[in-house]
Amino acid sequence: GKVDKVEPQITSIDYSKGDHLLLCTDGIIDGIWDHHLDDLVRNPSSLIKELKPAERVVKEAKDASGRDNLTALVLAFK
Repeated sequence: GKVDKVEPQITSIDYSKGDHLLLCTDGIIDGIWDHHLDDLVRNPSSLIKELKPAERVVKEAKDASGRDNLTALVLAFK
């Protein structure tokens, strides 16, 4: 259906050098725990280490459920 009004939620976060920020659709977190997302971004297994962090997250979510749209963006603060 048609959406007449969108009300965005806006916030701010503190970050430090070396931090990562994962922005993703709800399909990503369907079946993947927070600590596993952290491992996928920062400490991946050797089997998926060659993939970019966002690609690792999408692949794992697809393998875990794949029932929804899967989109991920990982920002690394340097």
